[in-house]
Amino acid sequence: MKKTFLLIAFCCVLCICCSERPSYDDAIEEFEDIESYEDFARFVFATEGRVAGAAARCYGEELPAEFIASRDSFYSIVDERIVGYKRGHFVEQRTVLYEQAAAVIAAAENAEGVAAIKQLLKRCSAALYIDGQRVCDPPKSVRERYEQAKRKCEK
Repeated sequence: MKKTFLLIAFCCVLCICCSERPSYDDAIEEFEDIESYEDFARFVFATEGRVAGAAARCYGEELPAEFIASRDSFYSIVDERIVGYKRGHFVEQRTVLYEQAAAVIAAAENAEGVAAIKQLLKRCSAALYIDGQRVCDPPKSVRERYEQAKRKCEK
């Protein structure tokens, strides 16, 4: 009797947690409202942490095809938009990216969300690289801010 009750309770909790399937679809519609680079960075990292964390709780290791398609659409838009912000020096652009990611990581609810944010951060950081520019090109204060922001994300 006790085992049956626990099994039923577990199934109910699982159903409640997964009653609304995690998806990036709502976030995709909100991209149009984002104007600044800082808001863009904060939005994509917050979305990634929230949705990836919920997916880990709901789906576990086996992600359904519709979730993967939703995630791929989200990443495609992120890749497209990040190229539009590629101006100035890449160290300055990455500094903002790392600062926004660090703020979102500090408020993340679970380890899966943090891991997903860090993966997306690597992807976005690589996309911002501008060939021919060097890390040592910007003033020392900019480089120090960049290194400080990177350290915050590594914790």
